[in-house]
Parts: sequence; C-alpha cells; structure tokens
Amino acid sequence: ARRQARSVGRRLAAARPAGPRAQRLDMAGTPADGGGEVTVEALLELSGEDSPAAATTLVARSLGLVEVGAAFAPFISLEVLSLSDNQLTSLAGCGSMPQLSSLNVNLNRITSLAPLARCPQLTHLFASNNKVSSIAPLATCQKLATLSLFKNQIPSLDSALATLSRLPALAELDLASNPCSLGPPYRHRLVSTLSSLRMLDGDTVMALDHDLAADFFSRSDQISVQTYSRPGTADAASGSPRAPSHPPGPPSSPPVLPPNPANRRPGSAQRPPPEVSRRLNTAQGGGRPGSVHRVSSDAEALASLRPSLVPNEPRAPGGSAAPDILVVDSSCGGGGGRRGRH
Repeated sequence: ARRQARSVGRRLAAARPAGPRAQRLDMAGTPADGGGEVTVEALLELSGEDSPAAATTLVARSLGLVEVGAAFAPFISLEVLSLSDNQLTSLAGCGSMPQLSSLNVNLNRITSLAPLARCPQLTHLFASNNKVSSIAPLATCQKLATLSLFKNQIPSLDSALATLSRLPALAELDLASNPCSLGPPYRHRLVSTLSSLRMLDGDTVMALDHDLAADFFSRSDQISVQTYSRPGTADAASGSPRAPSHPPGPPSSPPVLPPNPANRRPGSAQRPPPEVSRRLNTAQGGGRPGSVHRVSSDAEALASLRPSLVPNEPRAPGGSAAPDILVVDSSCGGGGGRRGRH
C-alpha cells in the first residue's frame, strides 16, 4: 500500500512542470553537485516499482541527464515520463515506449522531436525552453491534445500549421516566444485554422477571438481587392500595369495659338498674312455663289488656319490634318449666331 501511494504521488508530480527551486538529486535521492551515468536500478527506485516492465510513471528531474539512453530501454510500459531540467540533447530512447502518453522535457537542449513519431499514444507533450525547430514528426501523434513549445526555435508559422492542422484532438497549444509567433496574424491564423483549440499561449480561446480573426481577414481581403483593382497600378499576378477601368475619350484639339504681340512693329496695325486675307475674302462672299458668311474676328480667322500656322500639330485619325474650326455667323447683322464646322 505504501508503494502504491508513492506511485500515485509520483504520477501526479510528473504531470506538473518542475518549479524553479527544484533540487538536483543523485540516484540515491540525496542532493548532488552534478549528474552522472543513470542506471536501471536507480530509475527503478525512482519509479517505485519492483520491475521496469511494471513501471508506468517515472520522474527523473534535475539529474544532469544528457540522453534517454539504454537504461530507459526496459521501461516499455511507461505512460508518464518527466525529464525536465536536465541536459538532454536527444529523445532517442523514447521511441521504444509505445504506451507513452505524457512527456515532460522542459528546460533541456533538445533539437529534434523525431523519436516521438513512434509514440502514437502521446497525449501531452511539454517541451518548452529547448532548441526545437520543426514539429513535423508530431503529425503521427493523432491523440495529442496538449502541446507546449514555449521558447523554442520554430521559424515558420506556415510549416507549423501544416502539422498542427493534422492533429484533430489538439486543444491546448503554446508557441509563444518562437520566431513564428511574431506579427499580428499569428493568433488570428491559429484560431481560424485550428477549430478544436481551447487554450492558446496560456489564454482561453473565446468566441471573441474567432470574431476578431474573421474581421481581420475580412479587412485584409478588402484591402487586397482595392489594391489589385486600382487603375494604373501593377497587376498582382504578372507585375504589368493594369489598363484604366474607363475607356479613353476622343483626343482633344490643341489650343488655339493667339497672335504674338512681340512680332508687331510699333505704330503698325496688325494685319493678317496673305493666306488669312484670301480666306477672309472667301468667307465674306468670294467662295461659292450664294454662300455668304462673315468671320467675326481676326482671332477666329487665325483659328481656322491652325494647321498651317502650327506645323507640329497632331494629325486626325486616318492620316489627314485635323479639320479647321471656323466660327461664323450666318446673319449679316450678327444676331442669332450659329456655330458651324467647315
């Protein structure tokens, strides 16, 4: 009965991470200055069982262990294993524990979780304060419900989500203080992708978190659409400029150039060039019989000669010069004016 009570106490202690003041113990259970080679007998004493095969719980904290080595091999029935606050760099021995359901390896130097791919019963994993950079091996742990990887070296949230989305039972997750946790989309992406999540980085996931995530991605989509459809900006897919959303209008006529006062000699009246005089005569009755038009001013006459006065004027579609614009008055009295195009 005493052994049974001690076993239950060790099982409960293994489920809790070690406190900051945990003492370093040697194999005999007395304080020690450093770790050493662990033996099967020492581990059996820590488990409180008579044989390694009967041991289901093992707590070996703060012993200076550097690996889960050969001494752990006989403990094939372990369900709860706590190895926190050691100097572990590898979990190779855990691959021979098919019944392992709870593993605590906080405060070590572990770089790979690959051996845990052979632990299909794993339900709770505490591996904070290590050097883990990939969680891909955990994809086979379909019963994993609690995953604590606080302060590791996981670089990419995309690769992490690729594995986490394959864990249907995952309810508690801690990825804080990893490179992948930087940036506002971190919490929103996890909440929106992992529907079974109930705790994230020590905080309860509530309905408000789902609403905030949905609002965040909705606003992001609207901004992306507005940026993509803005006229004159680069196409998001090809990088080529987008065409304007409205068809271009007809080309506008160049402005009429007024007479240059600098060319006028002092004391002389401005006289139109000979070509202007001929057109004035034609417009005032020297043209077709029966057509009498009066040009209202010299400026309008100059406007009608725009192609000849402006040599670099753009040409109209079809290759011909832009049509002359002549403002005339069909009545000799000047009243009831009508604008025409000749």
